[in-house]
Amino acid sequence: MTGRSFVDTNVLAYVYDRGSGVKRELAKALIAQQLADESLVLSAQVLNELASTLLKPAFGLSLDEVRLALRTLASAPAVELDMNMTLRALDARERYQLSFWDGLIVAAAERGRCAEILSEDFNHGQEYFGVRARNPFLNAVSEA
Repeated sequence: MTGRSFVDTNVLAYVYDRGSGVKRELAKALIAQQLADESLVLSAQVLNELASTLLKPAFGLSLDEVRLALRTLASAPAVELDMNMTLRALDARERYQLSFWDGLIVAAAERGRCAEILSEDFNHGQEYFGVRARNPFLNAVSEA
């Protein structure tokens, strides 16, 4: 395993969530550092989910701003989806009782040779096919 980190959509979305305060600042610093270290790994699924999320009225971003957000991540490798990934997602669903979509995240992180999955959606500290989940906001101060 390398020091590569697979980053889930929810972590990336915080970078653009003006109302998330501490989590936004943590996400911005984390993504900037991982882009600089070349340790960030994404998937086609995450990029598409991010585009869809950022286009929601709550984020208030234009199409051009969403395009820019995606281009900012262009240097990170993006794991492509194929039949083997879909089958591995089913394995993850069966073994770990995950949703199919979270199973795809696990499959992509595994294929991307990542040491960890950064997400709020997985059990912090649990390993999935040898990839450990970590919630980067676990110790963040919650804001009202």
